[in-house]
Amino acid sequence: MIRWISDVWRGSAAVEFASSYGLSESVERLKAATRRSVFSGLSQQEAVGAVKESRVSLQRVTPMVGNSFKPFYRGRFIERNGKVILVGRFTMHWVVKVFLAVWFGAIGCFTLLTSILAVIHPQTAARGPLFGLGMIVAGTALVWTGRWFARNDAAWLSDVIRDALCAEVLVQPPRTDTFTSAPNSYRQPATTMTVVTVALALMATVCWSGAILGIQSVSTGPNGFVVTYFPDMLSRYLAAGLGTAMLLLPLVSIGCV
Repeated sequence: MIRWISDVWRGSAAVEFASSYGLSESVERLKAATRRSVFSGLSQQEAVGAVKESRVSLQRVTPMVGNSFKPFYRGRFIERNGKVILVGRFTMHWVVKVFLAVWFGAIGCFTLLTSILAVIHPQTAARGPLFGLGMIVAGTALVWTGRWFARNDAAWLSDVIRDALCAEVLVQPPRTDTFTSAPNSYRQPATTMTVVTVALALMATVCWSGAILGIQSVSTGPNGFVVTYFPDMLSRYLAAGLGTAMLLLPLVSIGCV
């Protein structure tokens, strides 16, 4: 889990492209192969962003699709041993990182405070930590889902850059995951894995809903629905823990945790 959080915050390892052209021509060729405005991607996929010698920032824009958690390639042109090299990494936009830091920081403080209150006043504040933990799990699931939908963006942007510069990829990230896959070595998750992930997410939602509402089960009887409630708070925390485990299982299976 710590490794996954680090990847989300820092982005990929360094990715370098050795250009076959001089510095000025490299900048112009990459600029010609990309677009400056996101509105350029209204009809077809485009690599959009700023291209300067000192700053390159590119994203993949897909018509009618928005994803705040997609990777940007951020880097700059340098000259090394007589060669022009584009040096950078794939990472989320800094605004999204700030939002996530504020979100998880606030929810973490809320969960800690409500946990203390639950110990001091178990009769009135016992449910508070469940809401905080639920928000943390929901936020984590949202980030993971966004990264999964953007799983091909790093490879696609790498192809655009390589084609524009006729470049050789000098440095590639050591692992293949959402943002750090080599341009031609990305492995898409199997369909079975996707189905299992969705099923686990639904079951986790049921577990967390039951833990927050206090409902253990719902069954049918002669007089209609029969609702059974958890006998104590410990049982509700166990249900919440089971839901969390169901969400973490797909991350473990694909090596994100």
